[in-house]
Order: sequence, then structure tokens, then C-alpha cells
Amino acid sequence: MVGDNDPTPVVDTLYGPLCLPPNPRDLIRRVLESEGEWAYLEALLLKPLLGPESAAFDVGAFVGTFSLALAGFGVGRVVSVEPNPVSASLLKRNMARNCTVPYEVVQAAVGLHAGRAVVTRSIEENLGGTAYSANDEVDSREPVEQVTIADLRRAHGSYDLLKLDVEGGEFDALRSDAVWIRDNKPLVWAECNEKAGVAKILEFMIWAGLSPVYVAFPVFRKNSFRSSPEKPFPQAYEAALAGGPTGLYDRLTANGLGEDIMVKRIRNFADLRQAMWHTPRWSRAAWQDLSPAELTALLGRSLRGESFETFLLEDKASDT
Repeated sequence: MVGDNDPTPVVDTLYGPLCLPPNPRDLIRRVLESEGEWAYLEALLLKPLLGPESAAFDVGAFVGTFSLALAGFGVGRVVSVEPNPVSASLLKRNMARNCTVPYEVVQAAVGLHAGRAVVTRSIEENLGGTAYSANDEVDSREPVEQVTIADLRRAHGSYDLLKLDVEGGEFDALRSDAVWIRDNKPLVWAECNEKAGVAKILEFMIWAGLSPVYVAFPVFRKNSFRSSPEKPFPQAYEAALAGGPTGLYDRLTANGLGEDIMVKRIRNFADLRQAMWHTPRWSRAAWQDLSPAELTALLGRSLRGESFETFLLEDKASDT
């Protein structure tokens, strides 16, 4: 347990007591405090695809929510990888306290080649959004070790699931163990943000013979561990581009979790663009309780350039 003199904030969550980032405005800290979980649907979607013999690499593990969710499902072992020294320290403590399966924590960035990496993007209120890039030159920024997925596999054994959330570095991470992935076809689960780089991830999956599937899911479950009426933001979806053996699409669509989850079979980049375009990312709080018909009405008025601020009032003004 955290001692009386330890300033690290701790909150009771679905995964057990978790040490949190120090900034009270941090995005994921706020969600863990209000909901007691973070994007748990992501792990639930994968639960039927993993068994007690499965090994999972959680690359970009942050404070451990995904790793601990998999451990709670009884996977065989977990390797949690996190480059940020602050996050990695919290991850080690959270895994030591709560993980119920064999695990390893690796503090390193992941890239195409082994070496060093430095921070290239830092967001004050989103520690999990810190991005790293390879840099073997002398640099004033504090470097961290960079390893490849192949390095991790040789050190910690093979993997059945490779989950990547590395802030735009997913393509290089995949390329760093490309031949093994092509020949063994593990389940790959890569974060899919609205950036042009997702096309390269898709190209890799097609090259490797993995069946690409796009999955988008709400950050907030309807029945979360501690469902607070005051959400840190009204609505948000996370998305992943999954690749695996034939039949992945059918298995993902059969989960029936009672949530508004999007699962799309992807044949080419046009399919991926369409699926991502149809994915809600953020919304207004006033939209939360509207029916589909009401939302359609708002969409139609937006397309016509109409505004509620002037609706009916211009005609009324002309009558006076």
C-alpha cells in the first residue's frame, strides 16, 4: 500500500487500487476517478479471443489498465511496455499490486531499430499522449532506451496478442518484427487515430496476410465500475485497427456487449476512411439524451447551414 507520506494519488478502480498521474487535470486520471476504469470495452472485445495460454504484449501500457484487464481475464502472461519514466513508475507499482498472472514491465520506447528515443510531443493534461521518436544524436532532452518488438520477443517469449498504442509509432513497431508477424499471424490491435499514418498500418496488415478489421468503441461503458453522472467529457470513442487470422471479423461481431460498438471489415484504404469518417469522436453534452431522429434533424439542419439562434426569429422580426 502507499505509505502515509507518499504523495502519489491512489483511487479504487475496477482493476484494484491504482496509482495515478500527479496532475489532477490529467485526462485519464480524471476518467479513472469518475468512472473507475479506462476504455474497458477494448479489453472486453478481446476477451473471447484470448485464453489461459495466451501471451500479450501491451506496448504503450501507460499506468496498466489494459494489462490489468487482460490479467483479470486470466491470460497466460503479460509484457507491459512504457517509455515515459513517470508513467513507467506508476505502471510498475500498479502491476506489482494488482496483477494476478505472470508479467514483466519494460521501460522503453519501441521503434524500428534499437537505440535511444526522445520526447517529440508532450501534452500537460494528457501524460498518456506523450510521443517518442528515435534519436541517437547528442540531444539536450532526456533520452530513453528504444527497443524493437523482435527484441521484446527474444527477451520475453512470443506473443499471441500485440497491442500497440504508441502515439503514431505503430507502423515502425510492426515493421520491427515484420517477418515473424507475417509467418505466425498473431492478433495485432493497433490504435487507429485520425492521422494519415493509419494507411501504412493497413498496408502492413494486408502484406502480412492479416485480415484487417476496424473497431470503434465508447470510452464510457453504460455500466462502468463507478458511473459518475459528471463525465470529464460528454462522449468519446476510441478506435483500433485489428489484424489476425481469417474469421477475426466474425468473432469480434459476436461479442454482444450491449454497447454501440462499430465493427467493420476492411478491404482497402477507402473502406478504412469511410469507417473512420462515421466514427463519433467528441460530442456536445446537450446531444447525449437525444433520439436518433433528433440527431438526424440536427444533422440535416447543419448541412443546410441553419442555426437555432435565428430559427423562426427572422420571420417574426419581419412581421413587426
